[in-house]
Amino acid sequence: MRSLFYRPLNVGRLTYMSISDEIRNRCTEGRLLRLEALADPRAYQVASSDRQTIYVSPDIAKYLEWDDELAAIAQADLEDFILGREMAVALKRERHQGCRMARLDRPRDEVWEIRVHEAKPQLRFFGRFAECDVFIVLIGPIGRRDLFGKGWDRIKRECQTKWERLFGLNPPVIGRTIHDYISKKVRVV
Repeated sequence: MRSLFYRPLNVGRLTYMSISDEIRNRCTEGRLLRLEALADPRAYQVASSDRQTIYVSPDIAKYLEWDDELAAIAQADLEDFILGREMAVALKRERHQGCRMARLDRPRDEVWEIRVHEAKPQLRFFGRFAECDVFIVLIGPIGRRDLFGKGWDRIKRECQTKWERLFGLNPPVIGRTIHDYISKKVRVV
């Protein structure tokens, strides 16, 4: 597990910071924003220790603030993750049907999608886990129809590229079980 405290690692002449420090730096620079569960009236009932964290780009945050039904539905689904509500999650492609969050194939790429089923057209957000319970949304929203064919490969490459631009050599979480990614209520399908 990665440390939440600043401990630079010296490798040759290069110094690496913890992923938490990198996230904090990207927020200070305005390149990432922490998404809050403000629209949900039940948010006050969830203790901060039971919450999970989502960071988004300014463009995605702007979309979620947009006065539109699709944006409101997407915001509500992302807030479900933040508030630690039980989600159906798939680690393997053959189990993706009906889940709200899934790791895309090839697992070693560590690219995940959050699916907004209630929206018409269905929307997808893509990202990677920086730490257990900390998800970075890098791409979205994208309509499901836009992903047919080679669209999935393009999205995964774009997601990996955006990650590298934000965090350099810091890798995303690489896990074998769902609890390497999400410690709260989760139902693996």
